[in-house]
Order: sequence, then structure tokens, then C-alpha cells
Amino acid sequence: MSRRLILNQVMDNLKLKVHSSGYDSTLRGLNMETAWMHVDLPCGNKPGADSTTVIFGTPQPSYNEADESACEAVLNYYSSTRDVSIDDFSYSVLKTKQRELEASNFFCAAMQDRVMRLLLERDAAMAVVKSHNANIEVKVQPLSETFIKKNTRPAQQ
Repeated sequence: MSRRLILNQVMDNLKLKVHSSGYDSTLRGLNMETAWMHVDLPCGNKPGADSTTVIFGTPQPSYNEADESACEAVLNYYSSTRDVSIDDFSYSVLKTKQRELEASNFFCAAMQDRVMRLLLERDAAMAVVKSHNANIEVKVQPLSETFIKKNTRPAQQ
């Protein structure tokens, strides 16, 4: 079933409307189209608009696929962020949960990489400080001994 038909049904039931829609030409050189929609936002499953927003679909190779992607992005936003229940046999809850899990795993891995990078930077900084402190102790002792010897020689004469 077309995402456009599902979106039209959901919006009709919630008394919402599409204010405008179009295509972003940024990726046209790569033969990719990105559709966007300026839509009303519902407050849960209650009829009427809470506010409006612009939602972009993912880049697709054709206008039809880009339009479907934008409709799917709006449906996903409604169901996940605005708590709209979409009862449709072709709407896969497992598919949505899988996407959420993949996104969560991606951000967890990114955070782990960032934490590891910070730990490595901290360890490198600590090593530099320890090395610097070790070099200061080695250089200070011979200088102070030399200074003492120079100061004690004139006093003995």
C-alpha cells in the first residue's frame, strides 16, 4: 500500500493538512531527489493541529520514490514523536523498531569511539606531563649541584 494513501488517511482522520511540498535540488547532480513536506503536527490521536513543521525524506533516485520517502518520514514522525497510532497491515512495527535499534546502536558506537578517543588523549597528556616532570627533576639536580660548587669555591679561597 502506498505511503501517500496511508498519510492521506491519517491526516484526514486527524483533521490535518499538508501546507506545501516540493523537492530539494541539492543532490540533483547525483541523480538523487529529496522530497519535503510542510505538514500540521497532531497532538496524539486527537483531531486538530498542534503546530507545523517541514519534514524531509531520504534521497531517492526518482520523484515518486522521493515522494514516498517523504510520506514515510512524516508517518514515522507522527507515530514515534507525536504518539499517533497507525493501524495498517502494511505498516511494520518491527521495521520501525529495527530502525530505532540501528540508530541507537550507531550512536552508542559513536559515543564509545568518542570516549576511547578522549581516554587516549588523556593518557597521552598524562604521559607528556610525567615525561616533562621527569626531565625537570633530572635537569634541576645537576644544575643545583654545579651552582653550589661554583658558590663554594670562592668562599674556600
